[in-house]
Amino acid sequence: MKKLTILTLCFACFLLPIFGEMQYIEIGSIQNATIIEVKNLSDFESLIVKNNVSVAYLQSSSKDMLINIGGTFFSFSLNGYDTLSDYKTGSVAGYKNGTEYKEANSLGLQNSTIYYFYKNNKFYSTEDCLDAYNNGFVTEKQNSASEAYYKAKSLGYTKYSDYKDYLEFTRLEYKTKEDWLNAKQKGFQYGSDYYDAISKGFANNSDYQKASNLRLENNEQFQKYNGIINPVETLVKEKSLDKKNALIYFFIQKLPKGEMSLSVLAKTLTENYNASEPPIKEALEKWLNETNGNSGYNTNNRNSRNYNTIKLNSFFNQSNLTEFFDKTDIKQLGSYNKQSEIFKKS
Repeated sequence: MKKLTILTLCFACFLLPIFGEMQYIEIGSIQNATIIEVKNLSDFESLIVKNNVSVAYLQSSSKDMLINIGGTFFSFSLNGYDTLSDYKTGSVAGYKNGTEYKEANSLGLQNSTIYYFYKNNKFYSTEDCLDAYNNGFVTEKQNSASEAYYKAKSLGYTKYSDYKDYLEFTRLEYKTKEDWLNAKQKGFQYGSDYYDAISKGFANNSDYQKASNLRLENNEQFQKYNGIINPVETLVKEKSLDKKNALIYFFIQKLPKGEMSLSVLAKTLTENYNASEPPIKEALEKWLNETNGNSGYNTNNRNSRNYNTIKLNSFFNQSNLTEFFDKTDIKQLGSYNKQSEIFKKS
C-alpha cells in the first residue's frame, strides 16, 4: 500500500509559462511507491502539461519535486531551489544551485555575475562589491579583485582603469601618469630613459637613442654632430664622393675666402676639427669607419675604444688632401694649383 507522510500544505502558487497554476505540498518522504527520476526539465514539464497535473510534492529531505500520474511518482531534482519557477529563473540567470540563488537574493545581489564576483573575493561589504563591480574591477583576476580594489582606494583611485594605469606607469619607473603619457607620445618605453633624455635636452626617444649609440652626451652635442654629418651625407649622395673626401669637402667649405699652401690648409683643417668636442669627434670617426653596415666600433660596449681603421686626429694631412684634390671636382670650392700646392678658397 502506498503511503504519503504529509508535513505541510503549501498554498503558494506560481504561474508556469506553459501550463496553469501548480499547488505545492511539502512532504517528508514517500514509502512503498514507485518513483521514476526525470533528468530533463522539458520532459518533466511535458508530463505536467499532458496529464493536467495541478499538484506537486516537495520532498523536504532532498528538495526533489514529485508529481503523481496514475499511481506512479515522477521526480525532478530542484538542485536546492524551492520551486520549479525558481529553478528555471535561477538556472537561466546562471546560478549553480538554489542555495546560491537564495543567498544572492538575501544579499540583494540579483545578478549572478555580481554574486560570484562577491563570493570569489573578500569584500568587506556588498556595497564595496557593487562599487568595485561598477568601476571595472571585475576584469581583475579571480580572488584578487577585492585586494586590487582596496589597494586602489588607498591610493585615491576609484576606477580600475586608473589603477591599472598606475600599476603600468610605476612598473615602467615613471613618477606620474602625465609623464608616462607624455613619454609614450615621444616614443619612450621606460621612465629611466625618459628622465635621462629630458635631463640631457632630448625631445624624443629617437634622437636620444641615436645619440646614445653614438655616445654623445647630450642633445647639444647631437645637434652639432648632425650639423656636420647631415651635409656630409648630402655631399656623398649629390657629388658621388666617398666618405673621406666628403668630410674633407665639408670642412674646406667652412673656411673663409683666401689662399693658403697645402701645409697651412692641412694644419688649419686639423685645428678646426680638433676644436670639436671629443664625443663628437668619436662619433664622426665611427661614421667614417662604417662600411657595409659594419662598424669598426663595438656598439655593444659603450666603453669600447676598439677602432680598426681611420683616426681623424691625423686625417687632414697633406697626403689625404693631395688625393682629395686629384679625385674631387672643387669648382664650387675654389681652385688648387698642383705645381705650387696653393689652394684658393672662393
